[in-house]
Amino acid sequence: MSVTRRGSNWCIRYYGPDGRQRWETIGPNKKEAETVLHQRLYEIRSGIFPILRRRSQITFEKFAEE
Repeated sequence: MSVTRRGSNWCIRYYGPDGRQRWETIGPNKKEAETVLHQRLYEIRSGIFPILRRRSQITFEKFAEE
């Protein structure tokens, strides 16, 4: 979990609940990147991580139809 600078933008790196490393580009403000990182960590610990919510709601039948 870190906040790093890439060019003129700040990025965050963290591990999701599935163990995969995730990168997000936030913008030119470091404080905003730190805030978003803390928000993502809170979402992961609370179980409200948006990506997992979408994946858990879809059944195999619906996935196969898509």
